[in-house]
Amino acid sequence: FNAKKAYLEALKKKAEDSKLNVTQDNLQEYIKDWKTLGYVPDGKRQIEDKFNKFLEKSLEDLDLDKKDLAFIKYKMLMDGYKATNNIKKIENEQFFLIKKIDELTREIQQLDNNMSFFSNTTESNPLFANVLKTLKKNQEDLKVLKEKYDYLKTL
Repeated sequence: FNAKKAYLEALKKKAEDSKLNVTQDNLQEYIKDWKTLGYVPDGKRQIEDKFNKFLEKSLEDLDLDKKDLAFIKYKMLMDGYKATNNIKKIENEQFFLIKKIDELTREIQQLDNNMSFFSNTTESNPLFANVLKTLKKNQEDLKVLKEKYDYLKTL
């Protein structure tokens, strides 16, 4: 606990003094170093929250798009669960992702099926445009969920 506290204070001091040059690789290095510092007792978990808040603040300073930022935060959360041996939360997340992937897959299939009922239509048709928009959004969401699930399988 004390080692992690000292490490966090050192990072914060660096960030304040010299405007810490934060890159995605640096953040991964900080996370790796943090994990090697060991276990924190349950009563002192607030240090983990403080470190995560520091990382989130640093991530916001980076120029990343929202999807990359969200995935990095997700990885940090799951790595935190793994570091604390919280297997139950990881398993619940896997179950949730499998369920959401299945739901989205079915919805995409349904929308594809609905598309076959449109004949000779253009995108100016509001109903057709809505179906196309929903289909594209669902496909993007499915891709993100599959990336998250693939990452969880590596843990």
